[in-house]
Amino acid sequence: MNRKSNQARPSFRTMIVAAAVAITLYASPAAQAENGGIVLQLKLCTAINCGATAIQGRFNPNGTQSNPWVGQYWASASQPFCLRLQVTNQNKDTEMSVVAPYGAVFTSDNGGGSCSTCPRVVISPAFSNGIYTAVVNNANGAAAEGGFFLSGAIYPTGNPNCASPTVGLSPMTAAERIKMRKAGLR
Repeated sequence: MNRKSNQARPSFRTMIVAAAVAITLYASPAAQAENGGIVLQLKLCTAINCGATAIQGRFNPNGTQSNPWVGQYWASASQPFCLRLQVTNQNKDTEMSVVAPYGAVFTSDNGGGSCSTCPRVVISPAFSNGIYTAVVNNANGAAAEGGFFLSGAIYPTGNPNCASPTVGLSPMTAAERIKMRKAGLR
């Protein structure tokens, strides 16, 4: 049955504007945060980890395999910045790797500070706005249950939070390191 509606059809212009708004909203950092990423804001304070976003994470065993915690952080600034992610408290010795949007991998086992065995990754300068993926697991890679608190923020380069940057590995070097670790050659 074919019935006509009393409602007017939206104009082509209205549909284009609606599509543009939808694309803008779904491609924005806020939308990416809704999809699992944590948006980090530029902090101008200078105390260590000041203004950082803090989250609680867990990793657990899956049979005899380790099941790491994985989080995504959206980092973007209109000026040169560094990214600082630091485990501030843990109940098992942890290790953290952060994959930058351009593929480099930054890994830390013992970052120092008040928790000497907590990992700290500082990417300074951070070359790219985008999603940084953090992976936290038991430091020896064995299947284990553990919890931790992780703080993350971005700071202008030159800020004390950007000191002692972590050395990054190219994607190929990172893959070679994984192969060595699996072979027991860590």
